[in-house]
Amino acid sequence: MKPIKKRLVLVICITFLLTLTFHLLLQVNGGSSNTVNRNLLGLAMGFPFLAIFIVQKLLFKDDLFKTLGLSLKLNIWFLVALLLPIVMFFLVLLLSDILVPTLEITNNSFLRPFFTLVLIGLTVATLSALLEEIVWRGYFYYYTEKSQWGPLSFIVAIIWSVWHVPVAIFYKYSLLPFHHTMLYTLVFCLQLFFLSLLISFIRIRSNSAIAAALIHGMVNALYYSDIFFVGLDNILILELVRLFTIICILFPT
Repeated sequence: MKPIKKRLVLVICITFLLTLTFHLLLQVNGGSSNTVNRNLLGLAMGFPFLAIFIVQKLLFKDDLFKTLGLSLKLNIWFLVALLLPIVMFFLVLLLSDILVPTLEITNNSFLRPFFTLVLIGLTVATLSALLEEIVWRGYFYYYTEKSQWGPLSFIVAIIWSVWHVPVAIFYKYSLLPFHHTMLYTLVFCLQLFFLSLLISFIRIRSNSAIAAALIHGMVNALYYSDIFFVGLDNILILELVRLFTIICILFPT
């Protein structure tokens, strides 16, 4: 196995090993019924970075910072990364209200949480997402020829979506009947697959993992927020609308 390929495979294996061990420990500690466990879920976002630290610094004793794709050379794609999740959010809100007209949002109940979520997306959520992006769309892209970034985006999309399966099964949809949990998890993974392609597109165009972290953080904070959908009983419709919206943004024609 070539040294570069070996590094990437090791990062994937260590990341999944850490993630599975973490979730098994949480399950032993009560799983989704334990509120503390839910508060600890965000720690998993740091496992990919821990994996590349182990591989890059401890195993290969090589420089780490240069591989992370932390370019601050601003361009139009940083603005796209900021605005696109907001557009996606309003599309989901509109389509959900059309399909299931049970959402009752007034100006007074909308503006404050909306701007709060945008602020969270620009700060905490983006910084958290950066821990992932410097690996999936930083480290991986550094060790891949630019001519191969297209196929790499599909590989990363598969890995990234599968990596989120434990969260979907054990927490996001854990209260649903088993067959519903599996169905919702499948839809969620499809969302993440196409979302990953979109994030990779922004990363390639912007030439920076920071722009990828920006769109990732904004999506986490705003697009995947459920506070505006409390009147929506059929969550499957919401998840399908989210999937449909991502696909339409990614493939507009």
